[in-house]
Amino acid sequence: MNQLAAARSHFAFFPHAQLVRGQVGAAVHDLFLGRLFWIRDGAAADALARMAAGADADAAADAAALPRETLDQYLAALAALDLGTIVPTRTAHHIFRPLFSPMQAREMGVFRPHGRVTVELANACVFDCPWCTSLNTLTPLACHCGVWPARGPRLHPDERAAVIARLAEQGVTSIVVRGGEPLLQWDDLLALLRIASALHLHCEIHSTGVGLTEDRVAALKEHDAHMVLLFASPDDAEFDQLVRRRGAGMALRHAVFMLRRAGVPFSAKVPVSIRAEERGGVLTEWAIASGAKRVEQIDYGLERDGCALEELREKTGPASPQRMGVGTQDFFANVECQNCFANACCVAADGRLQLCIAARNALADLTREPITQVLREDRISAARAGTARADIPACGRCEFRYGCQACLVRSGSQVNGEYGRHWNCAYDPARSDLAVKATSNSCF
Repeated sequence: MNQLAAARSHFAFFPHAQLVRGQVGAAVHDLFLGRLFWIRDGAAADALARMAAGADADAAADAAALPRETLDQYLAALAALDLGTIVPTRTAHHIFRPLFSPMQAREMGVFRPHGRVTVELANACVFDCPWCTSLNTLTPLACHCGVWPARGPRLHPDERAAVIARLAEQGVTSIVVRGGEPLLQWDDLLALLRIASALHLHCEIHSTGVGLTEDRVAALKEHDAHMVLLFASPDDAEFDQLVRRRGAGMALRHAVFMLRRAGVPFSAKVPVSIRAEERGGVLTEWAIASGAKRVEQIDYGLERDGCALEELREKTGPASPQRMGVGTQDFFANVECQNCFANACCVAADGRLQLCIAARNALADLTREPITQVLREDRISAARAGTARADIPACGRCEFRYGCQACLVRSGSQVNGEYGRHWNCAYDPARSDLAVKATSNSCF
């Protein structure tokens, strides 16, 4: 830091930044970009908490027994991330700061860009996969790869386009098509691609690839779509057996061939049973060699194989704050948190507006009332404030509840013992420490 900055040794967090302090670390939330930055250095967490309370940098570093140059690294990183700035006078903050409503955000001049809307077009799938998240509760993330039934008539493409346009005005910049096989509803998918292209929204489509043709690939290329395909096995016979559809493996190879020849980017989802973890590397290498831009692993267990929650947790590791801890060296590289409801919502095939595709609790029926009414009443933000975690006593008290990576749907349906925590959580907010023994790699 330069001499001028060093002399101005107080630090002010911006209104959209929330410092959350735990016993052994801290996290800084970017509330409007949905990002979360973890700090596993206890001394650094102590120093930042002291600065948030109004101490200057020298006093905070001394009290926390932290070298001043190390504290300066954190302050410079926070400033570069647009989460705060060095100021010449004392300033104090509430360490636990509530989320702002959109109206408060507009009043403060802070906008929430990079929003996401999940769009469901189909309520049927051409595969019958054992890891299907809508059927198998031993797949940790409920939204990963599932299909859910409709509860009413389909939303008309023109109505869907109007909803997307209004959400784009609220900061939505990307569309994710999930749920069933969207190629079964090609006309609706094409209409969605056109509105996404017109509004300059990124569109990601999760598909089996079955039903993809040269004409459809050309449309995907025209509208800059990104496909996400399921890579179940490099052996066609095993692929067909896993998804219970003859010719599925060959269909994937043909889809990959067409996409690569047309220059349409695609990524991969690879399902890995916790009883066969070695397959993860094999499937990932196959997907990358096939041209996948990125690979997402779907871990799962099966009750029919005798798998239980305890084994799934042991294999996949705890989804608690401690495992996401970072130090100063990789502070910038920390990814966005898996906060499903952070500036996101879902429009189901039947027009139900939901927070999550797997949480079928409707906030509104868009076939009966306009999206403008929902937004005017701020129903989406209000629902985010009362998520499944708030209904679980331990989760509602946890200081890390806004950045937890545990699936919100699974949080509501499965809790862990006397503390009532999510089954994959290793953190006990009542004691502010790990409730179970964890490895050094999963702690702050």
